[in-house]
Order: sequence, then C-alpha cells, then structure tokens
Amino acid sequence: MKKTVEKIRLSAQSQAAFSEVKHPLPILSLERGYHVQDFTDFDERTKKFLRDNTSIDYTVEPEIDGLTVELVYKKGALSVASTRGDGFVGENVTPNIRTILSVPLTLIEQANGKPIPDLLEVRGEVYMETEAFATLNRDGIERGFPAFKNPQSAAADSLRQLDPRVTAKRPLNIFCFGIGEMSGPKFNTQKELMITLQQWGLRVNRPYIRVCSSISEVIDYCHHLEETKSQFPFEINGAVVKVNQLDLQAELGQKSNSPRWAFALKFKKTEEDIP
Repeated sequence: MKKTVEKIRLSAQSQAAFSEVKHPLPILSLERGYHVQDFTDFDERTKKFLRDNTSIDYTVEPEIDGLTVELVYKKGALSVASTRGDGFVGENVTPNIRTILSVPLTLIEQANGKPIPDLLEVRGEVYMETEAFATLNRDGIERGFPAFKNPQSAAADSLRQLDPRVTAKRPLNIFCFGIGEMSGPKFNTQKELMITLQQWGLRVNRPYIRVCSSISEVIDYCHHLEETKSQFPFEINGAVVKVNQLDLQAELGQKSNSPRWAFALKFKKTEEDIP
C-alpha cells in the first residue's frame, strides 16, 4: 500500500530549477499590528469605508507560521501548486506539494453539498508541527547537518527542494485559509466557505475558526489564542481577523498591497519565541 501511495504522489524526478507561476489574483499581504488599538483603528476604517450602519461579523483564527502556497484544482483534480513568491509570481512546486499527504489530489463530491467548481484556487499555509520539527532537527544533527532555526524555515526548505523525494521525507502539513478565483458555487460567509472547503477534502483549521459579532469578542478571542499559543501543536504568531460577510469583502475590495477586509494582530514575542 505504501509503495502504491508513493507511486501516485511522487509524480516527478528532481529538476534543475523551479518554473514560474503567475497568480491570476495576487496573493496580498495582510495589514498588521501589535496592539489592540491597531485592530480597533482597522475596525473603524472598515465601517467608515462602508458608509452605513451595516452589522459586521468577523472570523478569527490562528496565524500559522509557515509558507503560503496556492493550489489550483481543475474539475476537482490538483493541477498546479505554487509558492506565494512576491504575491504576483511564485514558484511551481507541484511535485513537492503532491507528496504532502494532507493535500488531496482530487476533491470529494458531497451528495448534499455544493458542487465542486471547474476551477478552484485555494490558498493555504504549509507548515511543520513542533514535535516533528524537533525530531527532524535531532535526526539531522546526528547525521551532521546544521539545525533549522525554526519550523517555518524547515517547512520552507522542505517545500523548495528540487528533488521531491526529499520533500516526501519531511513531515509537512497544510491548513487552507482562503481562495483566489473560483467558478460555480456562491457563498455568503467566510465561515461557510471554510466549512465547504473541508467537505471537499481540504484541510482547514476549523476547530479554531470563531465567528465574532463584536469588537470585544474579537479582542477576547485574540487574547485567548495568545495566552494558549504554547498549547498548540504548531507555532502561531498572531490572529487573522476577516470580515465574515463575503459581499462586504467584495465591497471593501483592496488597497495596493492588502485587502481592506482582513487584519493580522501579531502576538508579542516571548523569550521562548526567540531562537
């Protein structure tokens, strides 16, 4: 069975260099801040831009310290996978992404769910859990290799190997957090979209995605995530807050480098965070 899985997922040999992939929709950076007031200011700007008394819900989820990628599915099958790069052009890492067992090669059709779109661009974060990272470093040191600085650098190095057989031996995982272009089904909220991605077989951080209907709820949950971050099996460096209503996301649009509907509240570094 293991050899069959390897044959399916290891679809290519080593290559001389990565080819470029242009993202049809740019993968923008998020506006960020380190203080509650930074988010409060973001909320005020958001409501001012909308120019009415529309009620805004926010989704809040942990910001995982990994490498951002885009997975393109055509008619439910993984077609191309690329790194974020500069947000406009990334590197084609399709053979490497295929070796990550939590990345579905084909999406799952649900009998009573929304149909799988002909085109779906999924954004996600490839990461390495802390225990797996420690084991990788320990094994590498025993073999005479230098230690990786942190799980993020280990994940980035693992995914950008020219030989996918090397990537296949690294303990990589993924959480999907959003989409680029998509044809077909329509959604009302960010939370509904995340649930559907999970139903299609994509891995999302659903237990920790919370919908908040007030500023105080957002702030309380961000504090909770920061206070409990050491209990997560992976490193988190902040909380990502997004407007939940997708029609409001569309109305808000984007600035030159970031969407107006999302904000990253970064956590303060502690002694154990500093290598």
